[in-house]
Amino acid sequence: MKRLAVSATAFFSIRHRSDPRREAVRAMESMAEEVDSRDLNTYQHSQRVAEYAGTIARRLRFSPAEVELVQMAARVHDIGKIRIPVAVLLKPDPLTDAERRVIEAHPRLGFEILSQFPVYAKALDLVLAHHERYDGRGYPDRTVGHRLLLIAQVIPVADSLDAMTSGRAYRGAKGWDWAMRELRRGAGTQWNPAVVDAAVSALYPATREAGREMRPAAALG
Repeated sequence: MKRLAVSATAFFSIRHRSDPRREAVRAMESMAEEVDSRDLNTYQHSQRVAEYAGTIARRLRFSPAEVELVQMAARVHDIGKIRIPVAVLLKPDPLTDAERRVIEAHPRLGFEILSQFPVYAKALDLVLAHHERYDGRGYPDRTVGHRLLLIAQVIPVADSLDAMTSGRAYRGAKGWDWAMRELRRGAGTQWNPAVVDAAVSALYPATREAGREMRPAAALG
C-alpha cells in the first residue's frame, strides 16, 4: 500500500507538471512579462493590471469564474507588443501616424498569438477589446460600449489606471488623486461609468489609507 501511494503521488505530480493548459498559461505569462520588462517603467505592469481588474470585477459582483477570466486576460493583455519593434514601443518622442498604426495593431496581434491556445478561448475578446473606448473611438475595431459585454470593459480602466500612475519614456508618473479625477472625467466617453465607479470605490480608499507610496494592489493584498 505504501509503494502504491508513493507511485500515485509521483504520477499525479508528473501529470500536474505536464498539463498542457498550465504550460500554455505559464509560457504566455512569461512572454507578457518579457514585454513589460523591456522598459523599467512598465515592469510588472500586466501583473498590476490583473490585480486592479480583479478588484474592480469583484466590486461589480462578477462571479468567481468571471473574476478569474478577467485576471487571466489582463495578465496577457499586452502580449501582442512582443511583435512591435522596440524602437517604436519605447520611442520617447511623439509617434508618427505610421508608428501609431503599428502600436495600435497590438491587441489584434495578441488575439492571434493567444488564439493558438484553447485555454485562452474565453479571454480572446477581452484582450482584443482592451483599447476600445466607451464612445467607440478606441481601437482596433472602434466598438462602442453598449456593444461590448461589461466584462470586456474592465481591463481598459485597470490598464489606463496603471498607465497613468506609472512613468513612461515620454512622461513621468501621475499621482493617484490626478488619476482618479481623470477616470471620473472620462467616464461616459473613454470608459464605462459603472466600471469607473467600481474602480474609484474599490481602489482609491485603500490607496489613501496606505499612503501615496503604496499601490492599491499591495494594500488590498
